Amino acid sequence: MELNLHNYLGGASKLADLREPRHVVEAAARAMWAVKHDPRVKYEVERIMKADETPSTNLEMELSEQMGKLLLEIPGQENARFISEEHPGQLIEGEDTWASDTIDGTWSYLDEAGMRYTSVLSEHKGVEEVRGVIVHPPTGQVWQAYEGQVTVSNFRDHFDPQPFTAQATSARNTSFINVHARNSLDEVVDALKGGLKDDPSIRMWVRREGSPALAIMEALKGAGAYVANWTVPTDPWDLSAPLLATEWAGGAHNVTSRIHQGWVVVAHCIELRDKLLTRLTKLGA
Repeated sequence: MELNLHNYLGGASKLADLREPRHVVEAAARAMWAVKHDPRVKYEVERIMKADETPSTNLEMELSEQMGKLLLEIPGQENARFISEEHPGQLIEGEDTWASDTIDGTWSYLDEAGMRYTSVLSEHKGVEEVRGVIVHPPTGQVWQAYEGQVTVSNFRDHFDPQPFTAQATSARNTSFINVHARNSLDEVVDALKGGLKDDPSIRMWVRREGSPALAIMEALKGAGAYVANWTVPTDPWDLSAPLLATEWAGGAHNVTSRIHQGWVVVAHCIELRDKLLTRLTKLGA
């Protein structure tokens, strides 16, 4: 069964002249949630393993292609480019480009009980990102970084976008460190844990899969940090949206180039970012 993403656009957003980019990402989120949870939708999701041994799906390829078409239907976007994990490309000086990871956290999506996946979109003027949108289908939350500010809304509850800032919503003076680790990183993770034992203000856990964008937004709203070792250079759809949100929400990170390889540390405040970077430097990581 083929999905028509246009059917998942809400209300007035079905009209191209009233459509915002976030409506397109929300439509993809509604569709992927329906495939997984709505028994009326008959769609067989097939896993596709890529050359780097990471998964994709036939659903992601189909949604990505339709997202690109819907974005370019928005007035003023007719000449923009669309690239994604399924339709790779690079940013080009002087070109307007949309970059998407339609299902960020594919392993989690494929897990029947998985909840740690998102749909991510970034808008670029040349090589500079000017907009980021992150949608979490299980909760309906939508974060958008645009024109110097970050907002949060919910496409299920239909509440208007509210300002979003990096701040402590957890226990006072407590930070939660979300470490994304795979295989050879375990030793570094263990060492990092050991190095933080003398700091009771920090609690830490490890995730092996799930959406980095979701983990970063959780860190910003929950007085925490996201730590990962990016073993290959990042692509435009990987971190552009959550890092733009980090900057405009008042958080801090260590990424100076969007083509980044190595440790990524994102935190709700500069002090926590610097504390973790110092610890990683001492470990020789």
